[in-house]
Amino acid sequence: MQERGGKRRKLPPVLLPLLAAAALLSAAAWAAGRAAPTGRGPAAAFAAVADIHYAGPAAAGPKGPAALRKLAAALAAAAASGSWDCLAVLGDSKDEDPTLRTRAAGQRNLAQVAAAVRGAWRAPVLWALGNHDVDRGPKADWIAGVGLEYEAFHSRRVGRRVTVVTLDVGFTGEGEPWDCLSCNAENEHRDWNRSFVPAEQLAWLGGQVAQAEAEGRRVVVLSHARLDVPQPGEQRYFVQNAAAVRSALNARTVALVLHGHDHLAVHSPVVLDGIPYYTIPGMVTSSLDAVSWIGVSISGCSVSINGHGPAPSFQYSSPCV
Repeated sequence: MQERGGKRRKLPPVLLPLLAAAALLSAAAWAAGRAAPTGRGPAAAFAAVADIHYAGPAAAGPKGPAALRKLAAALAAAAASGSWDCLAVLGDSKDEDPTLRTRAAGQRNLAQVAAAVRGAWRAPVLWALGNHDVDRGPKADWIAGVGLEYEAFHSRRVGRRVTVVTLDVGFTGEGEPWDCLSCNAENEHRDWNRSFVPAEQLAWLGGQVAQAEAEGRRVVVLSHARLDVPQPGEQRYFVQNAAAVRSALNARTVALVLHGHDHLAVHSPVVLDGIPYYTIPGMVTSSLDAVSWIGVSISGCSVSINGHGPAPSFQYSSPCV
């Protein structure tokens, strides 16, 4: 179940037919899906993708229909390779339609991605907010479009002994939420490279880690923007108060931190204070015959990542005991 103290949100009427179509596709996927986990093996296993950047049917190049083809290829490959507890989608699922830069077009693009995911994936889907997800509309559009019942930051118990904590990095340094980042020509893309996690969410994150530690659970953190330490010239890809986020984590409990946003995943993965930080290369910059996605397995104090396309494989045993 998803755990968040916020109020349930009503879906905008414009999205209801699209989400209903997605549900019909999902029902077929459940019938033909993989076998559920048996309870043995890893504490949790999940697949993950980042930065799909679908800009609509009229878009050319990697952000057009090719984006949905790569998404379908990644999900098919993941489905064929094993049994997963969930899928993590780490932001920038949509992009702007180059011919129709409107809120409605953005909602359509997101709905098409959500339908494609639900039509091909039988396990739960965990969504993280990216900057392009709010380039032409408010955060509420994205929350409704991907089917979240609560806020954009939330947690979910996955597998047998893992809690996945999804952060919302879509805030300014003043604590204001991202809202239609490309609507003002003077401020276009001003805020996407200055993301922050506000104080309320930092306190919530610390509580989630403490609760998981008390219950003997491992934690995986999802964030669109990076939370490790930037190299010179890379700051725009990182949460600006990432050090404050890292201070809420500890290697006894946190098994892995995953991000997207940096399409080339420069200087990744890294290990900081006993915690691995891994950036998934963008699906948008990968090719159809080598599409970017990863499979993650958490077992005890060890994490194993099987990378595909440009995503590197990675293994690490943390000092969790």
